[in-house]
Amino acid sequence: MDGSVTDIVQYVSSDKIYRSLFNKAFNTVDGPISAEQVSNALASYIRGLTKNQ
Repeated sequence: MDGSVTDIVQYVSSDKIYRSLFNKAFNTVDGPISAEQVSNALASYIRGLTKNQ
């Protein structure tokens, strides 16, 4: 995905499945998804990819 943080937050926020997953991951109830949450989610994903190498 080649976009700004704002574009990514808007994309994730507009998808029902992503919203549900973010609500579960960050223990929120239909709150707005923030750039910080997206950054944390991406960092966790990358750590998971590189953890076993």
